[in-house]
Amino acid sequence: MNDAPHLLAIVESKMAQVRTQLEHGSPAKAKELLEEVRIYSQALRLDLAA
Repeated sequence: MNDAPHLLAIVESKMAQVRTQLEHGSPAKAKELLEEVRIYSQALRLDLAA
């Protein structure tokens, strides 16, 4: 099963959340979300490589 579209949607959503957190002055939360983006991006790369 190709999970790439689902993973890409998650990454896009998380990045939007990062932007919102930065706009509202919450860099710690933004950093946590960026770590999630990194994890999902890695999964996306692996899915695309398969």
